[in-house]
Amino acid sequence: MKNRFVFFDSTPTDRRYFTQHLAAFNAELSFYQEPLTEQNIELARDASVISVHVPSKITAALLHSLPQVKFIAARTTGYDNIDVQAAKHANIIVSNVPRYGENTVAEYTFMLLLALSRKIVPSIEQGKSGNIDHTTLTGFDLNGKTLGVIGTGSIGQHVIKIANGFSMPVIAYDPFPNAELENNYNLRYASLQDLYATADIITLHAPYTGENKHLINSQAFAKMKKGAVLINTSRGELIDTKALVAVLASGKLGGAGLDVIEGENLLSLDEETELLLQPKKRGFDCAIEQMLLEKMPNVIITPHNAFNTTEALLRINTTTLENISNFFKQMPTNTV
Repeated sequence: MKNRFVFFDSTPTDRRYFTQHLAAFNAELSFYQEPLTEQNIELARDASVISVHVPSKITAALLHSLPQVKFIAARTTGYDNIDVQAAKHANIIVSNVPRYGENTVAEYTFMLLLALSRKIVPSIEQGKSGNIDHTTLTGFDLNGKTLGVIGTGSIGQHVIKIANGFSMPVIAYDPFPNAELENNYNLRYASLQDLYATADIITLHAPYTGENKHLINSQAFAKMKKGAVLINTSRGELIDTKALVAVLASGKLGGAGLDVIEGENLLSLDEETELLLQPKKRGFDCAIEQMLLEKMPNVIITPHNAFNTTEALLRINTTTLENISNFFKQMPTNTV
């Protein structure tokens, strides 16, 4: 009997790549653009391998209904969308892509920061309308501003290197400080409280663990400098969105660049429609919070797109292919 590999959250590029490179496995391959959910679980029936991206939420209940699955290939670095403990209990191996977008996401982080600091969005809008008022487009230099980096893993390290190029002093927080990084770059490690009080710009590059949900909350905002800017290209759950709306509305926070946000699935029209038809209280809260943020001139929201370059996508698929291949060689790699 052929093995069946099922890819969710997939693109035409994914289909072409894996169809070509998995041919030697003589497996049945299926590709679906939509995420795997308990509602469409029949699509994964008889699959020995499933591969998913962030939108697929792999719960214990879902895994219980797929007893034939032996391997989950996450095409992401973060894997908080997968109940890893439930997978281990079911003897399912889970692998991720630990390194693919260090420079990619770091570059996007600075794209958001530069767009905010130089008011790119209103500048484009005024240029298109012809109603130009330079007094409303005054920005600020990055040179000399202190950047606070929360999380100095591979992406955070690239952010720090780029910051050095802008002559920005860096203050960082990480439970596991990197002495070599501190010695080689204009960086000092400090407590979160010190970082909040010192940084002109704060950028998040920490994984979401559940324990650090709403790491950036009303108490954290209260400690920040007036006019500070917040960037998040990590996970939306790290920020209490209601507190973010309040601190932006008060004028305490100078702006926010968000590639990730709580309930980010609601950025899709289909998901918004589903929420209207099947209301859930927290879902409505997220939708209202997002609507308010979208109306604020000092906020940029993008749809979890920091990873999305041709080079990064190739690295994701190459590592995923290696993970699948090594699983069948009984030498699993990048397990979580």
